[in-house]
Amino acid sequence: MAKKLYEESSVQDIAAAIREKNGTATKYKVAEMAGAIREIAPLQADIEEYSQVNDVVSRYLAAANAAYTDGNGGSVSVLDSYAAAKDAPLGKALSTRAGTRYLQDEATGKGGKINNILSGESVIYNAIPGHVLRYMVKDGDGNVIDNGRVKPTGTVRMMKFIGYVKNCRDIGGWACDGGTVKYGLMYRCAAPGAAEAANADVAKNANIRYHFDLRNESSFTSSPFGSEVYYKSYPLSAYYSDLVDLTKSNYGGVVTLLRSVFDAVTHGDGVIYHCSLGRDRTGTLSFILLALLGVAKKNIDIDYELTGFSSLSDAGTPQKRTSTNYNGLANYFASFGKSTLCDNVVKWALKAGMTIDELNAYRAAAVDGTPSVLNASDYVTQYTLTQNLTDCTSNVSLTAINEGEALSMTISPNAGKKIGSITVTMGGSDISSSTVSGNTVNIQSVSGNVVVNAVAVAAYTNQIPISTDTDGSVFNGVGYQKGYRLNSSGNPSSQTPTYITGFIPVRSGDTVRFDGMNLKEGSAPLTEQRIAFYDANRAVIAAPYWSGVGTATMSGGYLASLVVPSYSGKTVAFARFGCYWIDAHSVITVNEEIQ
Repeated sequence: MAKKLYEESSVQDIAAAIREKNGTATKYKVAEMAGAIREIAPLQADIEEYSQVNDVVSRYLAAANAAYTDGNGGSVSVLDSYAAAKDAPLGKALSTRAGTRYLQDEATGKGGKINNILSGESVIYNAIPGHVLRYMVKDGDGNVIDNGRVKPTGTVRMMKFIGYVKNCRDIGGWACDGGTVKYGLMYRCAAPGAAEAANADVAKNANIRYHFDLRNESSFTSSPFGSEVYYKSYPLSAYYSDLVDLTKSNYGGVVTLLRSVFDAVTHGDGVIYHCSLGRDRTGTLSFILLALLGVAKKNIDIDYELTGFSSLSDAGTPQKRTSTNYNGLANYFASFGKSTLCDNVVKWALKAGMTIDELNAYRAAAVDGTPSVLNASDYVTQYTLTQNLTDCTSNVSLTAINEGEALSMTISPNAGKKIGSITVTMGGSDISSSTVSGNTVNIQSVSGNVVVNAVAVAAYTNQIPISTDTDGSVFNGVGYQKGYRLNSSGNPSSQTPTYITGFIPVRSGDTVRFDGMNLKEGSAPLTEQRIAFYDANRAVIAAPYWSGVGTATMSGGYLASLVVPSYSGKTVAFARFGCYWIDAHSVITVNEEIQ
């Protein structure tokens, strides 16, 4: 008969499975495996259920579930009828027969030797509600002498540590968007005491890898939950709404803390956090963490009120869901105007600087199920941007802008124009004084509909087309005339190749600027053309040659500028100018730059 071949790795897997079932470290030969399998005690089919919360807490939970709604948090609380020093969770006692005890979670496959033996009693603590636990007891020879299957009931998972760890519970288990909040990721408690070795075992079994201290003054440099737990201080000096109000300075610390919690959760690592009592700052953080997952307000309230069962002496007057501080927190989030608590807290988180990707990653990791994917557009209010522009343009083409975004724009005048005025309103209020600088508009955070009104005006006033005749009408209909010069009396005289203007208002000391006006033709000297100055009645005061008044000229004889002179005992009110070339493109300004 031919030999059968087998893979060594397969045999090793069988041996490992045997050791997993009987809890030994024995090495087996192939011939020994069948006997080892037969010796494994048969699995008890029946499941024994038990409660991990004491009777007082159980009765409170039943009453709260019956009485509480999402909308009556400000008026209804049953806590006074039940609160007492009853925060110690119950456990499931195992066989008292001498032996080594092993435990395995059938849902997760995790387990091992039970180390938390208190006062000589073997008890299962800190089990995940609803999970079936398989246990066995082995004698000194490795024989299984007892086994069974147990399942803790309910939702609330109160945690028991060895030593001074009070008011501790897993915030998992609550119904939320797309499933339930995962157990084993987020724990709240009061400030723990000094390090004790047994706490490290409990923390490890509970998947606690991070310890965040919210107290303003921490006494720790490392975690009392063991060397394998990373400790970090996140000092928070405010409570409830003062801690999250976006108009105050404290919310930044909460955002930093949230990001650290999210990072742990998205990597599957549990985090335990606390302030002093595990109530106010801890309660605020728990409120946000649960609300972001879509947990109902009434259940968040119940989690908050469970602190009222703490045995800490400082918590002698429990904070109820009806308290002013707690309701102030809830009302602040409600002010964001969305239809659900979850949506309001999401909107707050986005306005606080978090991203929609961060929130979605946290929700996906923290929910046992499939939460809906959040879309940023559902939480950001869009406001209109209206631009009323006259003879100018803007570098912004948007017609809508998101709430909280910055708006920066530059207004540019059309050719030959300058900006005369820019006004800005937001939400109907004039904010021009704080947002307009020169030709730019800068709004740091948009919070309403924005209207920008900008008007450009002429960059300068060309005096030629409005220069006048003696009767006040526009001279020659266009402000200048060909075929004339100004004589020594300031009167027009015929001269075929030359031009004159009408009367232009000036004063002594004014700077007159020119463009497109030539003072000479060919070899004609500058002395051949005059300026005439007049009083208010248009009576001539003087009619000097251009060269006699310090006229600045450019290359080729083109006029640049002059300063109107003073004449003793006379008041200059008008001037007329003669030259060899004026046309529709020529410009004369008074005290204005030609742009």
